[in-house]
Amino acid sequence: MRNRRNLGQPSDIAFLLIIFFLLLSGIASSGSIPISLESSETSENPGTALITLTILEDGSILLGDETQELQSIAKLIPSTKHVSIIVERKTSWQHVVSLLSLIEQQSTASFSLELSDE
Repeated sequence: MRNRRNLGQPSDIAFLLIIFFLLLSGIASSGSIPISLESSETSENPGTALITLTILEDGSILLGDETQELQSIAKLIPSTKHVSIIVERKTSWQHVVSLLSLIEQQSTASFSLELSDE
């Protein structure tokens, strides 16, 4: 009769399975935000209704050269067709998520997100 190989203790196998399933559960849950923007059918030139917002590292939002609050931006967004967002590299993504949530609540046709190199 041949000797059986020692494949490991059952507790070792159970420990490895626990680690495996913990890693898989972290991959399956993504922190994404579903954004559904309505399509717009107008005859206007899409370049006429554009605003560009810049999110700075400290969380402040610039419209042109002026700092704006989220409440004032919420009033501007419904009148635009496209919102362009520029994010500075070291900005906390929570500030970006807050602005994206605001855009989702408004009826904006489209938006773009760009990471600034500055």
